[in-house]
Amino acid sequence: MNRSDSLYEIFDRQREFMGELVEHDRLPEFPVDLTTKPGQRIVKEMIWNLVEEMAEASFVLKNRQHKITDDRTLDFAHFLEELGDAFAFFVEVCILSGIGPTELFAEYCRKNETVRQRLRDGY
Repeated sequence: MNRSDSLYEIFDRQREFMGELVEHDRLPEFPVDLTTKPGQRIVKEMIWNLVEEMAEASFVLKNRQHKITDDRTLDFAHFLEELGDAFAFFVEVCILSGIGPTELFAEYCRKNETVRQRLRDGY
């Protein structure tokens, strides 16, 4: 697979899965209207699902700032699984909001250049 196709395939797979959820009345038709209360509520719910998955990933990491011990154990497969779950919810938020891989990539590049310029400027 061409690396440039990966993001598109991810969005296609998630969109297909979301279509199955719509068929089973588990998700509304998408994209949702973000100017409406129901549209905002479903997107906020998905964002919280994303946050929960990121928290689960953080719980796999055992070392805390206040701990004296240095726990070197790591269930990397579990960590990766939680990140994958979070990423799926992130893509779902994008799709629900009407954002596709082209728009997401363009915004990422724009913002990446902004923060790089801030670093160069001593921000």
